[in-house]
Amino acid sequence: MIVGNKSFADITHVIVDEVHERSLLGDFLLIILKNFIEKQSAQRTQQKLKVILMSATVDSQLFSHYFGDCPVIHAQGRTHPVTTHFLEDIHETIDYRLASDSPASLRSDTPKQKGAAVDNHRGKKNLVLSAWGDESVLSKGYSNPYYFAENYQTYSEQTQQNLKKLNEDVIDYDLLEDLICHVDETYPEGAILVFLPGVSEIHTLLDKLAASYQFRGAASEWLLPLHSSIASSEQKKVFLRPPDDIRKIIIATNIAETSITIDDVVYVIDCGKHKENRYNPRKKLSSMVEDWISRANARQRRGRAGRVKPGICFCLYTRHRFEKLMRPFQLPEMLRMPLVELCLQIKLLSLGRIMPFLQKVGAVEGDEELTPLGHHLAKLPVDVLIGKENKNLRNAVERAKLALLTDKSGGANDVDNGDRQSDHLIMMIAYKKWEKILRES
Repeated sequence: MIVGNKSFADITHVIVDEVHERSLLGDFLLIILKNFIEKQSAQRTQQKLKVILMSATVDSQLFSHYFGDCPVIHAQGRTHPVTTHFLEDIHETIDYRLASDSPASLRSDTPKQKGAAVDNHRGKKNLVLSAWGDESVLSKGYSNPYYFAENYQTYSEQTQQNLKKLNEDVIDYDLLEDLICHVDETYPEGAILVFLPGVSEIHTLLDKLAASYQFRGAASEWLLPLHSSIASSEQKKVFLRPPDDIRKIIIATNIAETSITIDDVVYVIDCGKHKENRYNPRKKLSSMVEDWISRANARQRRGRAGRVKPGICFCLYTRHRFEKLMRPFQLPEMLRMPLVELCLQIKLLSLGRIMPFLQKVGAVEGDEELTPLGHHLAKLPVDVLIGKENKNLRNAVERAKLALLTDKSGGANDVDNGDRQSDHLIMMIAYKKWEKILRES
């Protein structure tokens, strides 16, 4: 919008939704809007651009102060109340027992914190004791560092033992299956929305549920994945109503957190994780990294449950983590990503001078004007270095054609060693290997 209309001609209002997400280009847009409003005020133009920032979980004082202490309007929501159950409540309710061989259980083969190494003498002593049946030594030194006994004195011994040996960084799929089955058997009608961090985790849970007795047959047809890689036509099924005797279960990434609203969701199961872009300075590339969500994200997910009737949110993290360990808001993308893409956008809009780095990648010329390559890089939704390595893009600039990634890129040899993280590059390499096998056979 801004690239084609830098002066905001014929635009009276700009509405920016979900500003709490703090995306790189989202924050960049707010900077542009603020500067434009300040210029309008200085020039005393009659027609003033009005900017409306919207979010259900925003730090309103922060944004209000940034825009010159602008007024904050609180709109009363129409959602129904949502009851929240944290991990300790879930363990207690379904009488869950964390198996000692579960991936979510801290064991001797679980990577330990630095400084937790056991000396050889003590290791031999523990081995002898365990051989005589003293199993307490097996869990000694492998307890949950976030477990505080005083927080769980009112809970059963089983729940306390579960939490004491829980590896909170690992998703417990056994617990997820038991909880989903419990909700399906116990609670009134209403769809279940499960939040997981990525596509791989979604398919792991889908396979586990489809193999269970409770969701075989016709019920398996209403185990629905939801993520950005699914075609829009396939996403439509999540909005349909299932037969009366079948529960709809949607397993989604954070695309269901804000992007869409499914009106028959009554129960939300939140694993508390998501994947966000992080910059790896060693590899000089950005990649998706799994991390804990913020409290603002958690509230946003919880709100998905109360659209049509009072809902319930099951949080697969403890109350202690929610209140003490989670960040209040997500770290702005501008603080965890390289600013090359942002610099290209600034130059594309003629908003200022750019650092010499862009000359190095060939995106700008000596006078800091965008080259044809720079224009294409600014419009591509990929890392600038990946875009530059693409021979097809360079040829497109010269021949006015933009083809799909089919030629071997200059950085493909680096990718073959498995040292870079990129789904797109992996698919390209797999395709090239397949072609090579066909040629040689």
